[in-house]
Amino acid sequence: MTAQLLLICAAHDGSGRFPSGRPAAARLLAGAAGLARQVPQGARVFLAPCRASADTARAAGLCGTVDPALAEGAFGRWAGLSPQEAAARDPQALAAWLADPALAPPGGEGLGAVTARVGAWMEEQAALGGRAAAIAPAMSLRAAILSALGGPAAMALRIDVPALSLVRLTHDGRRWAWRAGS
Repeated sequence: MTAQLLLICAAHDGSGRFPSGRPAAARLLAGAAGLARQVPQGARVFLAPCRASADTARAAGLCGTVDPALAEGAFGRWAGLSPQEAAARDPQALAAWLADPALAPPGGEGLGAVTARVGAWMEEQAALGGRAAAIAPAMSLRAAILSALGGPAAMALRIDVPALSLVRLTHDGRRWAWRAGS
């Protein structure tokens, strides 16, 4: 069965800190107005269970079903910290995580687990077929790309997913593919 996924990167708080549930930045949400036009008519719409996804959906004029499978990985002790603050508190843990993002931050969830969770959700969507759209944090979109391409977690650090960017994935009944372009 064929399927199409449109993944929209949720706006973030603009602080450069590890996510902690703060509201999305108004300056980023201002760009969300045209996103609803990108969602195919009749598509199932899902939201990650975080404030940033809800804020982005509201700004875009979209409604959707909250799905925990789309959640960003938890950052544990680093939630709300800047990378510099995390490095000061846990230099060895941060260095290990940067070298292998599949590892979990202290008290958090690693990208390997997020990729497995998001990949399972993608397979559910493939089995349903048709069109779906989701608004989720950048980590979840990176996980979807990794799942589609079968890439290692270390590749995630080479995938830049700006706020409000779009990722299009297609499933031909056998496998997922990342579709470049508009």
